[in-house]
Amino acid sequence: MDDQHSEFSVAALIENARKRTLDRDFAEAYAAHVRRKMAATQREIDEAMILNPDLRDMRL
Repeated sequence: MDDQHSEFSVAALIENARKRTLDRDFAEAYAAHVRRKMAATQREIDEAMILNPDLRDMRL
């Protein structure tokens, strides 16, 4: 029974490590996506301010 328990424990540790890696990879990819979207939004804001200087007085 101890061998089965230790095999299960090792399998559970491996599975948990795999899930954490996938979660971390997803989190990193999502963070990169959000940074790209924020940069694109900032560029749109900057372009809008160039086209309409009155927007500079507005606070977001």
